[in-house]
Amino acid sequence: MSRNRCKGLLDAGRFALRGRSGGIPPGWLAALLGGLALGCAGVREGMWAEHGLPAPDASWSAETVRVEPELAPGGRLSLDAACRIALDRHPDLAASRGTLEASDARVRLALAAYLPQVQVSNGWTRSTSNPSSGAGSASASETAWDDGEDGVSVAAGVDQLVLDFGAARSGRRAAAHEAAAAAHDLEAAFAGALLEVREAFLTHAADRALTEASEATVAAFVRRLTEATRLHEVGRATAADVAKARVDLGTARLDLTRSRSASGRSRLRLNRSMGLEEDPGYEVADVEGTLLGEIGAAEAVAQARESHPGLRAARERMIAAEEGVRSARAGYFPSLLLGGSYAWSGSRLPLVENWDVGPSLQWELLGGFRVPARVREAEALLRRSRATLASLEQQVHEEVRGALLDLDEAAQRRVLAAETAASAEESLRLTAGRYRVGRATILETTDAERSLAASRAEVVRSRFDREAASARLLRAMGLARATEEGP
Repeated sequence: MSRNRCKGLLDAGRFALRGRSGGIPPGWLAALLGGLALGCAGVREGMWAEHGLPAPDASWSAETVRVEPELAPGGRLSLDAACRIALDRHPDLAASRGTLEASDARVRLALAAYLPQVQVSNGWTRSTSNPSSGAGSASASETAWDDGEDGVSVAAGVDQLVLDFGAARSGRRAAAHEAAAAAHDLEAAFAGALLEVREAFLTHAADRALTEASEATVAAFVRRLTEATRLHEVGRATAADVAKARVDLGTARLDLTRSRSASGRSRLRLNRSMGLEEDPGYEVADVEGTLLGEIGAAEAVAQARESHPGLRAARERMIAAEEGVRSARAGYFPSLLLGGSYAWSGSRLPLVENWDVGPSLQWELLGGFRVPARVREAEALLRRSRATLASLEQQVHEEVRGALLDLDEAAQRRVLAAETAASAEESLRLTAGRYRVGRATILETTDAERSLAASRAEVVRSRFDREAASARLLRAMGLARATEEGP
């Protein structure tokens, strides 16, 4: 139902109160109020649509658990699947959804000021009407005391706000903007959950790749020890060479132990980011492609200012605070109401019927300085919301610039690391050949092995660091969405 239709129902109610010379039929009044209750739900939906927001889905629950084949033992968990699972189960989204539903309820509460306020009362009394004794009157002993009589009263009244100098309108607008801010908070929680699972996934994938590189290094040092032992047996290597090869192998195994431990910890973090209490035994798939292509600094900053959910929420709260100031200042002015009532009362049947209808003016001339205090509070909240928005704009600008720097650094590191790895591989090949013919020492061979292992590890780190920087930049720009529909 549109706002105009809802307003038409209210006007019909006012006309009925003004135009009828008798009481309002209860059936007619019930039909009117039923139409208001059903129709003004459309006003609430229209308010959400004004801000481009979907009405909250009450059926959503963070406890929804779906069977994911990627999580089965031996399954290959991709980054997209990890994001989908996390968004189904992340507790922060449940909390933000609850806040959004509470804001929606406050929007409904703000609409109550536009609707008729209906009160129904029913009472029974028993009272006496004994006269008081005075000069010249009969004594108390000579007076016939009244034993009392029963009284019954039934009344129904309705009041409709006609004019309050914008207090109700500003309150409704403030509630709508607060609800819009809560929706943007949900988007921010959505983006935060995506960033958390992406970083956890990329960290674990990097740790797995580093573990595989450490395993390859251990295998290389095993071969080096075998070769040194064989050469020592034929007199072409010294015992010191064999001992050095054993030391290098032990060091490589220690590095492998650390890599496996880091991989285990990052897997725990990934499980937690997806809302998993236990490890179901999945395998992490390789990351294909990139999260974000090339983008300029000016474009990234402009996109962040427009789309960052935190900034959008802060702007909505600032507008809500402005409406709060208007609503508080309206307290300096009177309120005009139109009301009417219908009552039946008496001590015996049939009961006496009475009705009344008319306007009333309410004006708080002296209320202990409550209105000025409310105005000062609202103005202080407005100043705070403006300062919060300014601070958040600086923070988002820093996040975007920092992510761009990290992105550029990781890209340069990856190129340099790839070149270094190619050179280290060639150096090891030449050094190993010289060692076999006795023209290089075991120390030179070990240094070449370690240089190759370090350069390969840097290739892995730079690759995943670039993707992690892309994930942070996506969040800072307000583009951290898995689908076009959003949360």
